[in-house]
Amino acid sequence: MKRAYKYRFYPDTQQRELLERTFGCVRVVWNHVLQEHSRQYRETKTSVSISSLNKILTDLKNTEGYEYLKEVASVPLQQAIVSHQYKAFGNFFKKNAAYPTFKSRRKSKKSAAFTGTSFRYRDGKLTLAKMEKPLNVIWHRALPDEAKPSTVTVSKDKANRWWVSMLVEETVQHLPPVDSEVGIDWGVSKLATLSNGKVYENPRLTKIYAKRLAQAQRAVLTKKRGSENRAKAKLRVTRIHAKIADSRKDFLHKMTTEIVRENQAIYLQDSNYGGMTAKAKPKLDEDGTTYLPNGRAAKKGLSKAILGTAPFMMTEMLKYKAEVYGRTFALTPRFEVTTGLCSGCGTLNKLQLNQRTLRCAHCGLVIDRDLNAAKNILAQGHRANTAIAV
Repeated sequence: MKRAYKYRFYPDTQQRELLERTFGCVRVVWNHVLQEHSRQYRETKTSVSISSLNKILTDLKNTEGYEYLKEVASVPLQQAIVSHQYKAFGNFFKKNAAYPTFKSRRKSKKSAAFTGTSFRYRDGKLTLAKMEKPLNVIWHRALPDEAKPSTVTVSKDKANRWWVSMLVEETVQHLPPVDSEVGIDWGVSKLATLSNGKVYENPRLTKIYAKRLAQAQRAVLTKKRGSENRAKAKLRVTRIHAKIADSRKDFLHKMTTEIVRENQAIYLQDSNYGGMTAKAKPKLDEDGTTYLPNGRAAKKGLSKAILGTAPFMMTEMLKYKAEVYGRTFALTPRFEVTTGLCSGCGTLNKLQLNQRTLRCAHCGLVIDRDLNAAKNILAQGHRANTAIAV
């Protein structure tokens, strides 16, 4: 299978200037070709062939005023249209994505892809086309033995950090089989409660960095618009956001890897995270109480707390890691009752949101509500998995 290894690197002045020019040229080529592509689509309702895209790029290089496109490596420009834009239109026609949009100088991601002979990787040193010296890459982990990168993608994030991602072909061994299966109840106060009793607390990273973030945001307001000091203050805010995102991703990687290693089958309820965090206009009833359109009382900060747990990221990590390491991962039905249903006898009990313990009225079982939900998710996933096997 193909896997990407991402590393941070520190370019020198010459490399930085060349890469910045490359990013700009990629954006110009993308926008120009997209304009021509869109014109033909409006006229014929069909996509443009790869040979036509290459011809557009060739003609653009020979157009007066665009001579600077020849100063950078040609492969990233070709990849921007032949690979990325052609694939974007393919996803659009398959109704898997929205219509491709133009790239902005300030807001769009800065990246460039190098393939084939446009880079050289030898003896742990990576050199890109048009560069005299190899990049100063921080190899925090080694590439697989005898790995030959097929694509090298260089990018710069909004915190002014430089990254290089290397795509290699790798053989991944499945983990040894184990007997345990687990159901996971996702939450906000407790990030994940497992049916075996294990609990992963929510690190609440946004709250930890809230004071520093507020101070940095206030500092931006004191600086004159358009000044260098304002740009530096905004960069400090961006770097704090990047720190929060990196810490959250690191925590989720460690948690999901541990869950996948210890369990043969993992089940998680399919929740409507998008609906939970959607912005909705409050409505007032006759008594003057505020309610959301879905009937739940409006609670300030709920969306921020939910998004702070990154449920989409956690689900995707569990999904691809289970596939890579030979585990089973499945989502149980969204509208199945899990919290109020007694995991011991199956009796449905009424449970208020502030009640953290379930006391079954039928069998007398006393159990934490999150653990009870996780056990029900495990039972539902096991039943579904057994039915598919039969």
